[in-house]
Amino acid sequence: MKNKIFVFMLVCGLIPQVTFASWWNPFSWNWRGSFNTPVPTKIEPHEASPTPQNIIPTTITSETQIIQKPVITNAQTLPRVTALLSSQPTLQIAPVPAITASPTLQIQNVKNEVTKKVVKITWTTSLPSKSQLLLNNGTGKGYESVKGIGISHEIAIENPTPSAEYIYKIVARTNDGEITNDYYGSFSAVREFTATLEGIEKNCRVIYVKDSVGKPASYMTVSISGTYGDTTTIQIPRFETKTDIDGKIDRWSHCEDVETLRITGENLNTKLDVSKGISNNLGV
Repeated sequence: MKNKIFVFMLVCGLIPQVTFASWWNPFSWNWRGSFNTPVPTKIEPHEASPTPQNIIPTTITSETQIIQKPVITNAQTLPRVTALLSSQPTLQIAPVPAITASPTLQIQNVKNEVTKKVVKITWTTSLPSKSQLLLNNGTGKGYESVKGIGISHEIAIENPTPSAEYIYKIVARTNDGEITNDYYGSFSAVREFTATLEGIEKNCRVIYVKDSVGKPASYMTVSISGTYGDTTTIQIPRFETKTDIDGKIDRWSHCEDVETLRITGENLNTKLDVSKGISNNLGV
């Protein structure tokens, strides 16, 4: 009895599986494919032909026909442009001449060498020239350069007036006289000084030091010596002092009985007879 029941259950479980299987179900079979045998198609490999750079496809009318339109490139237009330019007249530009600056004459390196007996003035010029020096801005005596025509020049002024101020003008000209130049300068001759007695201040003679043209020797160092005494001449001890801005000498001792004084300094040597109020310049 048990075996019958097992067989029945087995059959009931297999029937649905068989019913829905595609190999058993005739409705799922491909009847057309069973009678039409497919023919294999052989596809030949091919290389794509290169497209010319100046050909661009523009319109496709069918699968087998391609309409191609040529494109004009620079390589095709360049000969035309070159031919057009070559046919035009060439514009000739005349060269501009270079501007050359005219030479200039300059007076340079002016130097004054001043001594008591002679003043030497030297200078140079940028071009060879004939040069001369004129005193008093050109109204006084003239001196020709002893070096003649050239770039180096020199003149000498002998025995200048002591303590005098000189103003001069140098004139330079090229040999053809077309280029000239002027220079203004000045120098002071060596100053010579004298001491003078001018009045009395607190029983002492007032002493001033001035140069030979009357200008004060401001803040000048001087040495003083001399004698004093009513009955016996006594030497005054030598001492140094300075003048003030007006050339006045500071006060010195033994004013009452001083007989003589000697004032010395740079370019200064004067003997004063104080008792008589006399100044005697002894020179240097």
